[in-house]
Formats: sequence, structure tokens, C-alpha cells
Amino acid sequence: MQSPIDIQPSTLSEFSDSYDLRFKYHLAPLNLENDGYTIINHCPQTGSVIFGDEEYFLEQFHFHSPSEHKINGFQFPFEMHFVHKSTDGYFLVIAALFGIKYPSMLLTQFWDNLPPISKSFKSERKLVLTTSLTRVEGYFHYMGSLTTPPYTEGVNWIILDTIFTLSDNQLQNYRNIFGKPTNREIQPAKPKSVVHFGDRGDLSRLLNIGDIIEKKPLDTLYSILY
Repeated sequence: MQSPIDIQPSTLSEFSDSYDLRFKYHLAPLNLENDGYTIINHCPQTGSVIFGDEEYFLEQFHFHSPSEHKINGFQFPFEMHFVHKSTDGYFLVIAALFGIKYPSMLLTQFWDNLPPISKSFKSERKLVLTTSLTRVEGYFHYMGSLTTPPYTEGVNWIILDTIFTLSDNQLQNYRNIFGKPTNREIQPAKPKSVVHFGDRGDLSRLLNIGDIIEKKPLDTLYSILY
């Protein structure tokens, strides 16, 4: 199955309250590259995540705007991908979805250094990655593909169900560099191909996120989803 997908009730196969995802990140180097499609921070040997019985090592993280994944038809303004690879060569990508509200402390560490297209930026500074991620309590999992060529399948996707925030200025700084969307279009999802790990109440609210945003202010939205 190809990625990204729209996570809808019809795509969900089951529910689990177990939490089988562990972060083992270290300080990351600042090594930014703009490849014309996204901005990548290359950070091999920065740590790993353990999912099930397999360890996947962080290779890089990058961004998309608007989001590549949707939740029940709702598209977020921004999505961040942490790309990992096992010693056997299998990929695991962790996706974090962002709404517009408070500045992201994670992004603030390097957002003033985003390079223009075909340029790069490197520094001796180290980045802290775990501050926000360690608060995550649930996620969606499915088997999909990379969202950039060659669109390799067999990728473990983890879509965090905590909604993160960035400021409107942070979002516009990224969008102004490209002047166009940097997301791949939604791909057809197989029925019952996604498993949600976490609280059932959080799942119910996430599946109604479009209605929540329309009816309630963002302060209420994020207090609900946290």
C-alpha cells in the first residue's frame, strides 16, 4: 500500500491500549539540506526507536506542508517525519502532525537557519529532539510506503496522535521558501489496514477533529487532544 493515507473509521482494524514504542534519541547534529522538495536534517547515529522487538535507527527528519496524512478528511497545515532504518534495511517513519498556535520549541532551535532551495546549512550546535516526543501516549500504525521517489513499500508508519503546534510565523517561513505545497497526494487506503494504540477517548476525538476545530477555539482543541 502506498502512503500517505487518510485515516478514517473504515481504515481502522482494531484498537489496542498497549504502548509498544520507545524512544532512545540523543542530541542531534544540525545538518540541513534543501533538496527542492523539502528541508532535511541529516542526523545518523543520533539514537533509535524500538517498535515491537525491532530497533530502528534515526537517519534524518524532514517536513511537509500541508500535511501528507489526514485524519477523517481533515488536513493539518504541517507534518514532520522522523525517518528510521533497521540494520536489516527496513524503514520506520514517525509522523508528527501540527496545528497553528504556539511556537514549536523543537523547530525554534534551528528555524532561523532554514536554507533556500539547493543550499545547505551546517553547525556545531546540537538539537534536542525528545522534549515533545516523550509526552506522546498513542499512535496509529500501518504498513505503507515512502512518500518520495522511489516510493518504496514495506514501511512501518507511526502517526502520533498527539497534535503538536507551531506558530503561524514558523509555518509561513517554511512555506515562503518553496512557494508551493510540499506534500504527496493522498493514496487509496485498504479497509481495516490501520491499528490505533492508545486511549479510546482520544481516538474518538481525533476522528472528529474537523468538527472540533470548526466549533471550538484552538486553546480548547489542544487541551482536549493532550
